[in-house]
Formats: sequence, C-alpha cells, structure tokens
Amino acid sequence: MYDLVKSLHIISIIVFIGGVLLLSVVLPTGAREVLHVARRWDYHVTSSALLMVWLTGLCIALEGHWINQRWLHLKLVLVVILSMLHGILAGTARRLINDPEQTLIQQFRYAPAAAIVISAAVICLAVFR
Repeated sequence: MYDLVKSLHIISIIVFIGGVLLLSVVLPTGAREVLHVARRWDYHVTSSALLMVWLTGLCIALEGHWINQRWLHLKLVLVVILSMLHGILAGTARRLINDPEQTLIQQFRYAPAAAIVISAAVICLAVFR
C-alpha cells in the first residue's frame, strides 16, 4: 500500500508542477485564448493534483513517522509557498479572463524560475532527508 501511495504522490507532483509551470509561462504573455485553455486545465487537473499531493504526502509522512522531523517541516513550508504561488497564478489568470481591462503585472515573469527552484529544493529535502 505504501508503494502505491508513494507512486500516486510522485505522479501528482509531476502533474502539479507541470500545471504551475504552464500557468507561469502563459500568464506573462497575456494571450487570453491560451490563458483560457490553461485556466481550464488548471481548474480540472492541476488543482486536483495539488489535492492529491497534500493527501498522499500526509499519508506518507504519517506512515514514515516523519511528522516531527525538521527536514519535513522545512519541506512543508516550501510546499505551502509553492501552493500559494499556484493560488496567485490561478487567481490572476481568472481575473485576466473575466476582466478584459485588467492589466498584467510584470512580476510574474519570475514565476517559472521560482516554481523550479522551490520544486528542486523540495525534491532535495525528500531525497537527502
């Protein structure tokens, strides 16, 4: 059972990070048609993957008795930040689609790099715990 949950966790992570990267690359372009498709993908797939990441991650942490480990606490902080980045990107995409007069803030040009760096740090913490 543990291997199944761990596999689902890894698959969910891949799908989630892919969705965050999709939004973070499409958002700065301001291409509303592409953004609309990316937003639908995010709503149906990326958000579901995020839920699976959290649920399976919690199961793995409980099974491994890692709840009191410092590396896990740091990893959780980074995962919360990554989840917040996803929420900011998804909310901005929704606002851009719903309000054609909305202007794009250029700070999102660093979102892909932020997602990659945070994801790499989370992976390193999981591997080298």
